[in-house]
Amino acid sequence: MSDDGLQLQPLEAFLEARFVGPFAVDRFNRQLTRAISEAVLAKCRRVLVDTTRLTGTIPLEDRYAIALHGADAAAGFRVSILATVDQIEPRKFGALVANDQRLEVDVFHERGAALAWLFRDAT
Repeated sequence: MSDDGLQLQPLEAFLEARFVGPFAVDRFNRQLTRAISEAVLAKCRRVLVDTTRLTGTIPLEDRYAIALHGADAAAGFRVSILATVDQIEPRKFGALVANDQRLEVDVFHERGAALAWLFRDAT
């Protein structure tokens, strides 16, 4: 694991990025930017972001900020987020904001569902 709490695992068809440690907007955005940079190097357009090891709460205004950053940083990627049930806002507000910015993203609490969505319509 790197000093910034980011674990990266390039796999054959996607990059898995695990965000570990305390949540903070700036830290989350740096982790996401680095994960996308690694995906570019690995020549994959699909990224699974695992936030199940993040600690702390994510206020609505922070979800908005990370959604806007994600839409910009991950433009052209398909991003599936694996989160704990407690981390998922009932309306999936962050994903909705990012989708409105044209980012292909969704959030799930089951790994199988997150991967199935990530590869839905894959050719």
